[in-house]
Amino acid sequence: MTSPLEVNHRRFVDEIWYPENAPNYGVIDEVMGENIVVHTPLGDVHGRAAVKDYFKAYLAIFPKQTMETRDFVVSGNRTIVRWDQEATHDGMEFLGIEPAGKQMFVTGLTMAYWDEDKETMDEIWFSFDLLGAVNQLKPAAPEENVG
Repeated sequence: MTSPLEVNHRRFVDEIWYPENAPNYGVIDEVMGENIVVHTPLGDVHGRAAVKDYFKAYLAIFPKQTMETRDFVVSGNRTIVRWDQEATHDGMEFLGIEPAGKQMFVTGLTMAYWDEDKETMDEIWFSFDLLGAVNQLKPAAPEENVG
């Protein structure tokens, strides 16, 4: 039997990240607590409204992206997901890098802590190689003529 935590976490993934379903930002109201805290490599995001804005901004930077869930673990009041994402940077500027249609591939982990009733996420940790992503997207260094 599938855990309700897994069902709700998968809903979040499916409705935000999978292009055929996404983005349905209303799912955030359903599976995240009002005072959710999301920890990202770029800093923390507090509250559902800010989380929606964060995901909207991310998808504006990388409007063409695919996410694939590789592993899914439920332990107590936690869900842990290992995922792969491939994205094309053809939206907005990202960390000072102008969009140039370059692709990036990242593998990451998401760990969500759920409330005591196991109905909504209270805290999420996103972990991925931000430096690796930046290195895939930044313009190539100009070649120097030696000699």
